[in-house]
Amino acid sequence: MSFPASPQTYEDAYNQLRAAILQVQSYALLVQNTLANSPPVSSPTVLNLLSSAVNLQGIASTIQNTSGLLAGIEAYMASITGQTAATIGTELSTALTALNNLVTAIVTDYPVDSNGFLADRKFSSNQVAAVGFTAAQLPNTTTAITAWLAAIQ
Repeated sequence: MSFPASPQTYEDAYNQLRAAILQVQSYALLVQNTLANSPPVSSPTVLNLLSSAVNLQGIASTIQNTSGLLAGIEAYMASITGQTAATIGTELSTALTALNNLVTAIVTDYPVDSNGFLADRKFSSNQVAAVGFTAAQLPNTTTAITAWLAAIQ
């Protein structure tokens, strides 16, 4: 018997979106807490935040560009949260705007050389070591993290 292939359900899409949001939230909180309590934050951690945010952008784009999927997710979320679908749509739009701003901020703050190559590693005792960043080196990113976390609460 072959595996039945079917279109993505609203619940599946919601779960995928929720998991991606939680992953970005986890990395955002890690960066934010590290900068606040024990800086510097490592360059791989910032890149993980960027990667998870770009992944979420892709999932959101698929949902927005698949006919009826966004409306179905809004209705599904409304049925489990008690909010109206219109409210959920507005909140999702606000969160995605903040997410886009977060990606832009990381790309803006992340150090690159004159050719655009990432400048996030150095030699230390004949080994490659990741560079750490302070809040002062990531001013746009720290502001964007705060805004994004507020948008998803």
